Amino acid sequence: MTAASPFTFVPPTADATASPLQRGVVAHRRREPDILRVDGLHKSFSSGKGGALVAALWDVELRATRHEIVGLCGGAASGKTTLLRCISGLMRPDSGSVFWFGSRFHGGGCLPGLSFVPQAPDYYPFLTARDALEYHVDDDGAPPAARRCAIADALRSVGLGDEVDTPVRELDKSQVAALSIAEALASSPRAIVIDGTLDAIDAQALTPIRNALAAFSLGGGTTLVASRNLDVLAGLAARVLRLESGRIAIESDATPSRLVAERRH
Repeated sequence: MTAASPFTFVPPTADATASPLQRGVVAHRRREPDILRVDGLHKSFSSGKGGALVAALWDVELRATRHEIVGLCGGAASGKTTLLRCISGLMRPDSGSVFWFGSRFHGGGCLPGLSFVPQAPDYYPFLTARDALEYHVDDDGAPPAARRCAIADALRSVGLGDEVDTPVRELDKSQVAALSIAEALASSPRAIVIDGTLDAIDAQALTPIRNALAAFSLGGGTTLVASRNLDVLAGLAARVLRLESGRIAIESDATPSRLVAERRH
């Protein structure tokens, strides 16, 4: 497990004032093939009123590459969770296609190499933070010492280095959310999908998590992170998609920080 990057991550932009690091990440994204491709995704649910169907997702298109953190923003009932669950194989769409790592994905559970972080992570309350990850993170044949090191690095990278022996029941909501991000990172995935989990983390605790996800991105990982709040995505995602009533309403290469600034004027 690679330790968190020592610098504070600033999302890449195409601006002439961008740092060499920012321009490098942008260049990676522009020449990399798609790690995730979503084509024409549709999903409907019964309204319970005479069996009428209500569209939760409508013709959703989405792309993501290596080295990229993509933000997905939308309010309640915008379709964020449905989209991420369909993308992650936890729910079957009615139609459309999802491609991961160059192959069509038909669902039926999470794909190897993909970590899904739920909106409300749940752990046995009597386990310590370290034991919770020991329980949930697959060893994938790794030597025990290497696995323990990966778990310790992941906990430290998200700001829980001092809480490794703390029982989950004594962690606050923000720390439990951070624990779920550590679980994803400790699994050594190729891609991470985060369903609103960062909304539960307070502003101060977000800094190490942003840096950890930035280090994952710079190492070649792909992250798709959903949030109700653009301020959460600011300083993290390189671009943002706004989901409204099951449709991608805005897809922009503008950073979330820029969209936040525009919203406030």
